[in-house]
Amino acid sequence: MAAPTPVTNSWSDLLPAPSVNYSYAAETVLGRTSMESGRYRQRRRYTTNIFFVEVSWLFNDAQLAYFTGWHKLNLLNGSLPFNIDLAFGQSLNANVAKIVNGDFRPQQVGHFDWNVSATLEVETPNIIDSELDLLIAGLVASGLPVSDQDTYLQAVEDSVNNNNFAP
Repeated sequence: MAAPTPVTNSWSDLLPAPSVNYSYAAETVLGRTSMESGRYRQRRRYTTNIFFVEVSWLFNDAQLAYFTGWHKLNLLNGSLPFNIDLAFGQSLNANVAKIVNGDFRPQQVGHFDWNVSATLEVETPNIIDSELDLLIAGLVASGLPVSDQDTYLQAVEDSVNNNNFAP
């Protein structure tokens, strides 16, 4: 398998970040097969999730002109991926995204302002992707005092180091 092409384009510092009111949905990684009798067979087809993120930006006329040129020249009409900071239930993290079908939708909202929306395809956003990350996120979400979290994590680490860890 060929190595992935490095992403050389990044979201421009001359343009605002996307609205914080965006939404996203994961494409399923599961395949379902109808059986002649009994339940469906369900299996994981691949390990990489694809997320489709609905984003919008508020641009003035000059920013819209710049974005349109950047989209056409740097992204080759939206066909190339680019780096952009997005939040997936956490703080902003760097992600690689593509504009789905290269399409964006500008809508005038004032004399010189534009609401531009697009659907981004993001492969494996920076979210929980290991058992340890899940354990740590669960501890943080539990509301336990930090000292208790540290004690629990130390016990888990000791169990792993002594080869008597059973998930």
